[in-house]
Amino acid sequence: MKYQYSCDKIINDLVANGYADMPSIQDLVEHNNFYSQYLEENPLSTYNEGSEIQLKLIKAMGLKELFDKLHAHGRDLGLNVDQGDHYLISRHVKEGQSSEGYRGHFDSHFITIVLPIHVPDKGKKFFSGELLAVPNARSQIKSEIINIIQKIWTKRYNKHERYTSMLSEKKAILRNFHDYRPFVFYGNKTFHGNFPLENCSSDRVTFLCHLHDTSPRYGIGAILRKLRNR
Repeated sequence: MKYQYSCDKIINDLVANGYADMPSIQDLVEHNNFYSQYLEENPLSTYNEGSEIQLKLIKAMGLKELFDKLHAHGRDLGLNVDQGDHYLISRHVKEGQSSEGYRGHFDSHFITIVLPIHVPDKGKKFFSGELLAVPNARSQIKSEIINIIQKIWTKRYNKHERYTSMLSEKKAILRNFHDYRPFVFYGNKTFHGNFPLENCSSDRVTFLCHLHDTSPRYGIGAILRKLRNR
């Protein structure tokens, strides 16, 4: 099964909007039984780094070309991009796991790609684990001190009322991933978080691809990742 996408379109959309939607991967995911394979590989933890199933999907989608083009795009923007700096992690939110809701943040990485693997087909709006994103909410950060201050400051937005008001004011966009279209965005410039997953038909699984950490080697992003993987 051949999956096709346009690197040029993705980068053009990123430049114009701060994000890009890719063609649906639903047929690819279902044909290869990636969700059931993932459950066999890692049935319990919420986060899992370096999943073999995630690597299989990346290969099936032919994402190496996109990774290379995005790294080149980062260099065009003046970033000192490390071609081998990939942080691949899966996110498995169990139905009713409300602690994963309203945890908005900026990533440390230049690019974030969300690959939907299993999305509940039933659920109330704003309680189905949807992704809220505010593209280009800040500019590229050159100071780790400013980065930390802004990360702390944005915690005040992590409330249901704040999320819905940002959507009604058209400051944010919403992705429920029912169409299984991967979502690409500037991770370190986009404020993003998920609504809680409550009273839905099933769990929600996404694979996250982070490219090039723009923070220092011992910056806040690296510290948080080490704590998460303990």
